[in-house]
Amino acid sequence: ALALQQQSEAHNLQRGMHQQVHDSVSDDSKFGRDGLDNMIRQLKTQLAERQSMELQQFASRVVAEKYSVKWPPQVLDMMWRADCLGKQGRYKEAREMQRKVEEAKAAEENRRRQAEAAQMSRRRRNFEERQRSEAAALDMRIQGLLAECSRPNLL
Repeated sequence: ALALQQQSEAHNLQRGMHQQVHDSVSDDSKFGRDGLDNMIRQLKTQLAERQSMELQQFASRVVAEKYSVKWPPQVLDMMWRADCLGKQGRYKEAREMQRKVEEAKAAEENRRRQAEAAQMSRRRRNFEERQRSEAAALDMRIQGLLAECSRPNLL
């Protein structure tokens, strides 16, 4: 929900900036080619600043996320059996079961780390792709404005 809100705000900001540029370009008495170039630089700077801020927020959210360990039922069952064997005085069997529990936990932890790394990679890739598409959309808008300004009656 927060991501959608941020994306909506970014879209509205870009639309407002585009309208401001379009209005300024239409009024060529107060806005010439130099003014358009300044506005384009300003738009690109604002996009870069916003994307930099979003990247920092993304990185801090990733660091702040805590994953609680959830052992699969097989591991929990083995832990319970090892505990029961120890309480029955069958220490050798309990130690063997505990060794199996530790191996299963290590394997599960390794699997979880790999899954988290893959998920973070996907999230990072999606985030970077969204930022690239925003920059490409801004470039397309700028090209449209430049094409509009190149018409003889505007500049």
